[in-house]
Amino acid sequence: MLYIASVPGFVVGLGMQFAVDSPRWLCKSGRINDAKKVVRELWGASEVEGAIEEFQSVSKNDGSDLDGRWSEILEQPHSRGCIK
Repeated sequence: MLYIASVPGFVVGLGMQFAVDSPRWLCKSGRINDAKKVVRELWGASEVEGAIEEFQSVSKNDGSDLDGRWSEILEQPHSRGCIK
């Protein structure tokens, strides 16, 4: 049973060796030229600039609310209205 259960993990591990890097991760790590190459291969040359701009805008806004508190979840407008 152990050998049969390990087959999916082995297949995933083998498949990951042939997977391409995520263009979003490449942009976030500063490898813009590599990200452009991957986007060109996946979606075509016409989508390169738009996709790179989107990735960069998302990475700029990512983590901008690090000073947030967990208690904000209980505040309006996130909390449910009280039934009166």
